[in-house]
Amino acid sequence: MTVAAVSEISRIDRVLTTFIDEWTVRAKRRHALGRRLDQLDEMVTIEAGRPRPLETRLADLAEWLKSNAGLSAEPGVTRAHLEGLVQAAEKLVQLREKADAPATVKTSADALLDQLVALIREGSARLGLEYTPAGLIEASEAGRRESEKVRQSLLDRLQGFEDVKAAYKKALDFQKERLDYFYQEDTHLLSVLDYQLKNLEARPGVEDEFFAACLIYFLKQHNYQVAPYVKRFRRAVGASGALAGWESA
Repeated sequence: MTVAAVSEISRIDRVLTTFIDEWTVRAKRRHALGRRLDQLDEMVTIEAGRPRPLETRLADLAEWLKSNAGLSAEPGVTRAHLEGLVQAAEKLVQLREKADAPATVKTSADALLDQLVALIREGSARLGLEYTPAGLIEASEAGRRESEKVRQSLLDRLQGFEDVKAAYKKALDFQKERLDYFYQEDTHLLSVLDYQLKNLEARPGVEDEFFAACLIYFLKQHNYQVAPYVKRFRRAVGASGALAGWESA
């Protein structure tokens, strides 16, 4: 075997060794991330039978958030990992609502939810995503809509409600929940409207359509210039949607 051949074999061996080492590190990192997200999911998942007290869950969650404060900046974090955080945040909201606990405990749950949402936002920004009430979307897709078939199925579901008053109250509760658990207290309503329109443009939904329409009407009552938002709203829901004829708002 020539000297050149031996040298080439040695080079290939080094390349393969480096590749295998790096792949092993990445695999271990992914496995560790997955395990930590599984732990988070267990903390916020509603259990059947005799569930753990909310106080215990929140103590575990506070420790988890403290230990994983820099998770969104870790190498190897993907959209799938952030989706896991989003699901955990949604489960925490449900857990808080259904738990029989003092108001002070639920206030603690709100504070931890804010930390979890902040973690999601940090990770979203790094990956070029936006965290909206509908979940994570590509920032470049904020102006896109899903098919009319999806929108129509949601409309059919709303029209199928027998109790219109109950449906209306449910729609208002949806808005209150979004304002309480998704948006910061100091977020201006125009910013809320902007987010809701992005959400509606990306994933049409009856609740979001109603929320955006209410915000536009309320802001118009308070002398805000809403014409650009009306145009975005009409593009998102179509000419037959709410606020038809408001081009001059």
